[in-house]
Amino acid sequence: MPDQTPNPLTQWSDALAALVAGSAGLMASVRTPHHRPRSGTLWRPDVVIGSEQVFPKADTAEIVVAGGRRVAARLAGRDRGTNIVALRLETPIEVAASEAAEPQLGGLAVALGADPGGAPLVRLGIVRALGPAWHSRAGGRIDRRIALDFLVSRGAEGGPVLDAAGRLLGMSTAGPGGRALVIPAATIDRVLDPLLATGRIERGWLGLALHPVTLPDAAKPAAGQDRGLMVMQVAPDGPAGKAGVKEGDVILSLNDHPVRDGNDLIARVADLPVGSTALLTVDRNGKRLDYKAAIEERASVWQKELEGAAEVAPRPELGAIKAPEPKFGITITRVTDTERKELGVMDKIGVRVVSVDPGSFADDIGLTEGDVIVSINRQDVGSPADVLKIQGSLKGGQAVALRVVRTGGARGHKDLQKLWVSGRLPGE
Repeated sequence: MPDQTPNPLTQWSDALAALVAGSAGLMASVRTPHHRPRSGTLWRPDVVIGSEQVFPKADTAEIVVAGGRRVAARLAGRDRGTNIVALRLETPIEVAASEAAEPQLGGLAVALGADPGGAPLVRLGIVRALGPAWHSRAGGRIDRRIALDFLVSRGAEGGPVLDAAGRLLGMSTAGPGGRALVIPAATIDRVLDPLLATGRIERGWLGLALHPVTLPDAAKPAAGQDRGLMVMQVAPDGPAGKAGVKEGDVILSLNDHPVRDGNDLIARVADLPVGSTALLTVDRNGKRLDYKAAIEERASVWQKELEGAAEVAPRPELGAIKAPEPKFGITITRVTDTERKELGVMDKIGVRVVSVDPGSFADDIGLTEGDVIVSINRQDVGSPADVLKIQGSLKGGQAVALRVVRTGGARGHKDLQKLWVSGRLPGE
């Protein structure tokens, strides 16, 4: 007589398949002329949401849902701050209300997408990291940081993410290196009504591209702090540019509160009322200067970019308060002459890695805090500006090799390693 004992693996597999089948109604394939289909989530009977960062410049779209039904839709709004694009359907589609869920660290996560025909694409993983509310580089407040343990493609991001019970965690999006993040359901619910009403979310903007730096020792006593944000680029008609801030300035404080990092400044500026005045304190060649900038609306600037008139450069991130979305994911500072001698590197060569962003390209290839980068793709670097210039010339998918000097930790500079670390930049 055959063994009648239930197979737990089969039961689990069947349960997963049933979960996907029961959630197929949430998925949508979003088609726009002359562009690859993207995934979306049927959030309301008449609203599909998707990932703003992969949605093309388009006013209309065709929505294909499970079963092949096609519905015309129009762009209702897009918010780069929370990476949400909203499309209003001309004909509502029945969708079962999904209960929102709180993520659990280590809990299962099912990310759904849609292929061009509307059929489901599925990725299964776990919630690998949870964190508190955070602000994107574009200034939007995300209610919870939810990181998953797999990659998500550009075609699949924008689809729903569910827990093991089929409850809705939110919408998938690609973070550094293509690693999947979740825009929580709470964030989407908070942003969606004003986005549908006005087509955008109003946030403050200064018009600067910044990079974190460690201040020279001579400047630290006067500044009263160790770090600041170097101005790498200024939008000429932006608030800070009109106030007098220049490239090379190091921002020390906003409204008399020291800046901790770029994300901190983004969050604080985004929350300032449009039309209000912000006091920027900067270090310029050792002199402490104050500038008053009238806060402008970030979304109005981005609208110009969508129409082909970028404020600073073709990359929209340069209109934000931080440097362009980092391809490397490192904070760096200059190397002193004394350190160069101890490390045995040439005069005016080398930058020290102060920190490495978790999950970034730099993290992936093995860069660590304290490493000294002496060249990138055989080009010598001697300052943060050199690194940013090379970084700005690189494209997704391009190979990058860094020549690094690494100290021996507790044994100090007596044990030096000179090595190459390399990898390929994430890209579509």
